[in-house]
Amino acid sequence: MIIVCLNSYVNGINWQKSRINLLQEGDATTKKFHGVMSNGRRQNTINLVSFNGVNVEGVQNIKVTVFNHFFSHFKKVATVRPSVEALPFRKLTCGEAGNLTKPFSLEEVKQAV
Repeated sequence: MIIVCLNSYVNGINWQKSRINLLQEGDATTKKFHGVMSNGRRQNTINLVSFNGVNVEGVQNIKVTVFNHFFSHFKKVATVRPSVEALPFRKLTCGEAGNLTKPFSLEEVKQAV
């Protein structure tokens, strides 16, 4: 029993040492991950945008150009749409309206099932 507890204690200390060592020195996968992410960030950079035959450079100018481009595409346009009032719906009579709230008869239930 004491040997098992001592063994798990030593394993815990060794695990902590390995974590400290990893944080201090890093490892190959961490370096590779940061290299890939840095390279991806460099590749995602937009340096130049051509809009209507004009080359636009600079972060702020590119932001304004892209914003204006998409703003013009998604601008709300006033269109004439048909309304419901113009459609020729049939109206119910008072007798037909009363049948909507009438309870089901036993014969109607048997026919449906």
